[in-house]
Amino acid sequence: MKIASVQMISGPEVGPNLATAARLVGEAAAAGARLVALPEYFPLIGASDEVRLAARETPGAGPIQDFLAELARRHGIWLVGGSIPLAARDPGKLRNSCLVFDDQGRQVARYDKIHLFGFNRGDEHYDEAATIEPLSEHLDFYEAHLAQNFLSGVQACYRGTRLYDTETTRAAVKKWVDLYKRHRAILDSDIIHLRRPDGRTLDGLLHVNPSLPTKGLAVFYNPTDREIAETWEMPLYYTGLADEARISERDGAPVSYRLDRLFRVRIEVRLAPGRLTWFVIE
Repeated sequence: MKIASVQMISGPEVGPNLATAARLVGEAAAAGARLVALPEYFPLIGASDEVRLAARETPGAGPIQDFLAELARRHGIWLVGGSIPLAARDPGKLRNSCLVFDDQGRQVARYDKIHLFGFNRGDEHYDEAATIEPLSEHLDFYEAHLAQNFLSGVQACYRGTRLYDTETTRAAVKKWVDLYKRHRAILDSDIIHLRRPDGRTLDGLLHVNPSLPTKGLAVFYNPTDREIAETWEMPLYYTGLADEARISERDGAPVSYRLDRLFRVRIEVRLAPGRLTWFVIE
């Protein structure tokens, strides 16, 4: 797959910035890129806080989001657009969001960035917290991001105190960091994707490593707005297990399962909207 990273000099007006982005993305697609990433703050930069707040869009609808969806669909590419100002719960703030659109123009991923820093040096000052919604006010989104990273085995580097802004946020960060540390070896092992994700039902992946005491760790996500209960067939061949597996959900009490002739077990997964769970396999 050919990947393109777009560089552009954005200004304080959305219209001209989108026109420039459209031209550059078109050039990248014509050169064979199938995944194109736009730079941070590509739709709007250098404007006042009031202008950025006025440019906020409702998640799922708005000129910038519509532009990205149409551009991805027109060129048949996957498109990453960063720093989209989306409405927050606080009417005086926004969410600095990165959105991903597939080649059909559907939004398939979203990450709400945290505000990084603030400084005041006399007549020069900058404070992202003045307009970007604090972590503590959309902790559910932040936790979902942390959980997805750590349970996918993403070895990211997290630095500084801006990982949390309140003690409640700090406790949430510690919860997911501790989970990663507890299962670091298996989470850093090979991954089998159990189903191609489509955003309409559960998604599942399985970490496997036959050389470890923990032979596997399965993670399931519910990206929908409804509760889903499904029976999942897990292929345990690559865990090295042959006859029996002891499986515990969320590090709870283990349950014994007999593997069938194809080294598979069937487990019941029930998840509330937007939730996840994991199963440790020994």
